[in-house]
Amino acid sequence: MAASGVGTDWAAVAQQVESLQKRLDEIGPVNLVAIDEYEETEQRHQFLSTQHDDLVSAKAQLLEVINRINVQTKEMFTVTFNQIRDNFRTMFVEVFGGGKADLILTDEKRRAGERHRHRRPPARQTAPEHHPALRR
Repeated sequence: MAASGVGTDWAAVAQQVESLQKRLDEIGPVNLVAIDEYEETEQRHQFLSTQHDDLVSAKAQLLEVINRINVQTKEMFTVTFNQIRDNFRTMFVEVFGGGKADLILTDEKRRAGERHRHRRPPARQTAPEHHPALRR
């Protein structure tokens, strides 16, 4: 600039330096470990994301197992109940020398699986009886 004949305005340069210094001061001190902290935070985030994914997967697997157990339990209960029902019918006829008897499983949602005993000894007819010993 001096070669072209124009003088430097040192007052303006000093004012600009002061202005830039103020802006730097307003920014605050530089965190020299910010990059390391970022990397640690990123690793922690990755770890927690992996943990979350594992938990979501485990929950889905558990729900699947619970559903399978529920299906198997219902099947086993139905088979067992039908065997008991058949044996009850047979034993009733043997004990009373005839007649009819039945075990009936009511709607399990409405009455929580309440069981009723239906019996009709020979030469008599009776209404269904709620038998407390047959309840769950």
